[in-house]
Parts: sequence; structure tokens; C-alpha cells
Amino acid sequence: MKHILLTILMSLTLGLCGVSAQEQAEQTKASTVSVSMADNILYINGAPLGSEVVIMNMLGERVYQSSTKNEKETLDLNLRNGFYIVKVGNVLKRIIIK
Repeated sequence: MKHILLTILMSLTLGLCGVSAQEQAEQTKASTVSVSMADNILYINGAPLGSEVVIMNMLGERVYQSSTKNEKETLDLNLRNGFYIVKVGNVLKRIIIK
């Protein structure tokens, strides 16, 4: 009974805040995606299959584009030293290649 009341209360609270269950699920998925870089290798964890991966330089030019084939993706990149923006689905991350 407690569980049912708690579920109803949470549903009402989310409904009043204007956040749909679908939006909440998308936010949760986005928050579980991690992007890291080490030795010119990009590591992507937790991205849904088929998520678009885009790497842009600081001028906004696309220098790499693909889609994820696994939940844990490893991309061996050959990029020059500098700052880049990585976009995986709805997640943006700034990386530095030294």
C-alpha cells in the first residue's frame, strides 16, 4: 500500500512540474553516458546503440562523425593537439588532445 501511494505521489509531483515520463527517461539515459579521452583514444560508455558521435574543432568544423555500434565504444582517433567538442547523442563534452 505504501508503495502504491508513493508511486501516485511521485506521478502527481512530476505532472505538476511539467516533466513527462518520457522526458525523465531521456534525461536519465543522457546522464548515464560517459565520454573520456586518453592517448588519442576516445572512450564512450553507456550510449544507446546507433547514437550519433560527432567531434568538432573549436571553429565548429566536423572532424569526425560515426554512430555507436556497442554500449562501450572505443575510437582510436588521429587528431592534432587542441581542444575539441564531442557530441554523443544529447551529451556534449569538451576534450583536450596534447
